[in-house]
This record gives sequence, C-alpha cells and structure tokens, in this order.
Amino acid sequence: MQNWIWNWSINELLVYSFILNTFVFWGSLTNGFALQKIFEENQAYPLFIKSISGIEIILATATVIINTIVMIAGWFLWKQGWIYIQETTSILTAFFDSLFLFFTMDAFMYWFHRVAHIEIIFNFVHKLHHQFDKPQPITLFVLNPLETIGFGGLWLFLICIYPSSLIGMILYLILNTFFGLVGHIGVEPYLRNWLRIPFIRNITTSTFHILHHKTPQFNFGFYTSFWDNWFHTLHPDYQKRFELYASKAKSK
Repeated sequence: MQNWIWNWSINELLVYSFILNTFVFWGSLTNGFALQKIFEENQAYPLFIKSISGIEIILATATVIINTIVMIAGWFLWKQGWIYIQETTSILTAFFDSLFLFFTMDAFMYWFHRVAHIEIIFNFVHKLHHQFDKPQPITLFVLNPLETIGFGGLWLFLICIYPSSLIGMILYLILNTFFGLVGHIGVEPYLRNWLRIPFIRNITTSTFHILHHKTPQFNFGFYTSFWDNWFHTLHPDYQKRFELYASKAKSK
C-alpha cells in the first residue's frame, strides 16, 4: 500500500486527499446525526431546532480544504524523508503506535487549547468556535482556519519525530475523528456509570466538551481528562452533569 501511495502523481494526490477528507466530513455528519437520534432522550440541550448557517458551511468547507492541504504536506514530507513510516504488518506494533500517538497528541492539544484561551489569542482565533455554544456535528469542523492549520501542524510535527506504522496512524486518526464527533453531538451516549470505572473514567465524554462550550475556563482536554485533573481545570460539576445527561432516558 505504501508503494502505491508513494507513486501517486500530483493529480492523484489532490484527488485522493480531497475525496478522503470529504468522506470524513460527510461520514462524521451522518454518524453524528444518527447518534443524536439514537440518544435523543439523553440530550444536554434542545436538538434539531435550527438550520445550518452560511458561516458554518463556509468554515466547515475551509476545514476540509485545509485538512486536504495538511495531508498533501505530509505526503511531501514523507517523500523528502522528513517523515518515516514503518513498514510492518504487526498488529501489536500498530496498536502501540496508535496509543503513543493518542496520548502524545492528547498532551499537545491540551496545551494548544490552553494557549488558545489566552485572551488576545482567544479573541482573535478561538472565539469563533465558541460562538456555537450548543455544539452540533458540523461544529466539529467549524473552526477558525488558523486553528485547523495549528492542529495540522501539531500532527505533522509529531509524525516527523515519531516513526509510526501506517496502520497505527490510521487507527489514531479514526480515534481522533470519533472523539471530536462525540464532543459535538449534544447527547450523552455513554452509560451512567462511565465515570465510576477506574481509568475508563478519564476518557472524555460528550458532556465533558459540552461543559467546555458552556464554561470555557474548564475542560481543555480532547481525549482524556488526565491533564485537566493534574492542572485543576476539570469542571467541578462534571460527574454530576454527566450522570444527569446520561440518565435522562432512564428517568422517564
């Protein structure tokens, strides 16, 4: 597979990159709306009450285009030897790679997010995303283009310094999309006892990111709450609010 990708022409690179990122976009929206419907009784705020605005469409389209450019940049860095991809079919190696990428990017993005909330940077860059205080699936892609470039830059930096397997990268990117989507569906799909299970309790939920949109000084993590716990930025009512949203379907 790597040989096939290595031999792409520029035109093939552009087409495949755009198709893949467009597929991720529409797949996220489709699955996001499906999750909203399935867990409708566990909603944190009213859903399906507004149409998608023009600015959301423009920003989401820009995100897809920038993600396409990031993928193209990664391909060129790989061709130039800046990125090394391990040639292995070992499931164990791929699993370790995906975990390493997962936890390292979790740390990178926590601090990237904290920096984005410094007042001057927040007002210039991140405030745009926070205008959507009731996230919907498309909100995952509604970002200031500078943020999208920043996230893409972090990812390229990491794979430049860590020689992952291709399968490990793919597994991580699937997880990244999943966590981003869960944080922006406005319903809580996890079971009520989720935050009472050792270690698992540190995996972020929909409620975790919903609370960040409501109270931006808390819950900066993306995949885990480890960093928020360590640096005292975890929302004090996180567990209480989680159990409220997760139990709604059972309280009727």
